[in-house]
Amino acid sequence: MKKLVTALASFLLVFSLSGCEDAKANVSNPKEPILTVGSKTITKNDVNTVLSASIGSQVAVTNALKTVTSKEVEETEEIKNQAKSELENLKQIYGEGFETILKQMNTNEEDYMQDYILPMIKTHELNKIYVDENFDELVKQYDPMMVTVLSFANEEDANAALAGLNDGSLTPLEASEKYEATTRGNSEIVTLDTYKYDALTLAALRSMSESDGFTVVQDESGSMFNVVKVDSKDVASFKDEFVAFVSNNPAFTMEVNEYYFKKYNFHVYDITLYNALKQNQPNLLVQDIKEEK
Repeated sequence: MKKLVTALASFLLVFSLSGCEDAKANVSNPKEPILTVGSKTITKNDVNTVLSASIGSQVAVTNALKTVTSKEVEETEEIKNQAKSELENLKQIYGEGFETILKQMNTNEEDYMQDYILPMIKTHELNKIYVDENFDELVKQYDPMMVTVLSFANEEDANAALAGLNDGSLTPLEASEKYEATTRGNSEIVTLDTYKYDALTLAALRSMSESDGFTVVQDESGSMFNVVKVDSKDVASFKDEFVAFVSNNPAFTMEVNEYYFKKYNFHVYDITLYNALKQNQPNLLVQDIKEEK
């Protein structure tokens, strides 16, 4: 069952600040523009005073993503069906309590799907688009590969598991359970940023190819014996897994947001909102980034 991501997205909020001094929107003037994108204008009345608090900066960011995804991600029947399926999953998880939650949020199933679930799915699709457009660069940056690692506390168990794996009598999961490995033996992604395993184990994996099969590597502490195998170094063959992997990396999320905020000229007019973003997510204030000459 898919994990529901709580981050939502709404309209892209941008405003042209060229030639303007720092300003603060006047609450008494509900029609006063705070942010705009293209022909769309977002007024103080549209967003209410929540944008004047620190929470407002997160609202602005999540709101910005919806307009980005509306422009970059086509809402296909597949995506709509995925949203419906996710809604059904949530109803099964929470049972009758789901309706109570919706009432507390002052919403209903259809609005919840439109306001929460679809944006989450489309944000994931946006990550896919970004990976596609920057694939070669990201592969160089992360250097990912799919590997299987089973860790054992003693060499005897590691060698016994190795024998069963290499003669095909045991699957990685069976070897893990039979010889009490501390890992489950699932195929997983490791990158240049992986710190889950020690340097010797990672170096061994880097030197191996898919045809090498399983081998035993003693970790640098000398206390663990890792049975390792490279499953694939062809990133194109596990692109979906790679997208899911990097999407859980806050640095990647920041990179994607900054890229699209630049593309759509995210620009803040309200000084209170500007200061909140400056303190919490300064990289998203792309209006402050000077173009390279």
